Amino acid sequence: MIRLQSSLISMLLLFVVVTMSGTALAASLEDRVKALEENSSSEEKNAPVTSKQSGVDFKFGGELEFEYVDADKDSKNPHGNFQLDTFYLYPDVAIGDDWQLYGEIAIKSSDTIAEEVWAKYTCPKTSMWIEFGVNDYRNARLDRISEAEILIETAFYRNDASGIFLGGDFGGGTYWGASVTNTQTLEGKQPGEDDSHQLLSDGRNINGTDATHMYGLVLGYKGDIGDVNFDIMPFMYDGKLSEGDMGTLEGIEGYGDLDDKAALSSNDDKTRAGLNLHLSSGPFDLLCQYLTSEDGDLERTGWFLQPAFELNDTFQFMYRYSNLDVDVDNAMSDSYTWDRQQHVFSAVQSVSHTIKMKYEYFINDEDTGSSDVDNDELLVQIEVHF
Repeated sequence: MIRLQSSLISMLLLFVVVTMSGTALAASLEDRVKALEENSSSEEKNAPVTSKQSGVDFKFGGELEFEYVDADKDSKNPHGNFQLDTFYLYPDVAIGDDWQLYGEIAIKSSDTIAEEVWAKYTCPKTSMWIEFGVNDYRNARLDRISEAEILIETAFYRNDASGIFLGGDFGGGTYWGASVTNTQTLEGKQPGEDDSHQLLSDGRNINGTDATHMYGLVLGYKGDIGDVNFDIMPFMYDGKLSEGDMGTLEGIEGYGDLDDKAALSSNDDKTRAGLNLHLSSGPFDLLCQYLTSEDGDLERTGWFLQPAFELNDTFQFMYRYSNLDVDVDNAMSDSYTWDRQQHVFSAVQSVSHTIKMKYEYFINDEDTGSSDVDNDELLVQIEVHF
């Protein structure tokens, strides 16, 4: 007992000594920091991170997305759960006046990938630029505002690709863009947060495994009519299916005449074409897109309409209806064959200049050829930017 009491007293004395020493050390450090701040200029305190190389400016930012998702009973995870969506890191380097290096490093719960890594050169005294690396596969990509992806975005241009991209302005509001990239690999991807009832999607294929080439061209015009600003842009992409893509297509229920493999393999066309329209006036914003595609003998068509309204720079309210039709008979056993419709209701709250909250509800409708699927979703997400 005496030994135990002695140990307790010793521990108590040690705690008191450490606490007093820590307090004194903290006070000392506080005095030193205060003195340093008083002796330093505001420019030195706010000095950005710089490179050792002259003529190089370095910026570094990031974003944390953490969310709560609640999906209905026909989803793989029908119980509400908290999850890390993504932690992004954004290195951005300017070299002189003409070169830019940029990256988007996405840290997810399952893996870490470089979503975008590219170098951009802007030709002096012109509007022309050229990029090479991993970047947006489609100039068709639009600001969807919501965390929920657009149906045709998931199907055709959600993932980035590896290649060369270039563009510029003709003047008078007219602009152009072109690209040569690896083709994306046909695979399955979920239309919402829950990994259920996947649709056919152009997947990520950065290293070009089993890839052909995809050639893209866009031509756009920006202008205004009174108080309404508009941006209209037709686009088209043309390429060839890979052998892996053909195998994926042949596995889709109802695709072609499976007894005639030669006829199926002779059609290796892979095309996407469509039109973007963006209208804005004050707090109002409207996005529309139409897209049609061919993958061999499989045709798909989709479109969406997205009105939005901003209130007092604090809330942005958005509704989106999107549609995707697949030109095969709907089969309950194969979700790649389903026609889909989706309603998204979203409110985005700017809590501060670095924090946003997103409150969203997705209504997912599918034409399965049989019974209905119950897979609507509720999402609440916090985004912290730095």
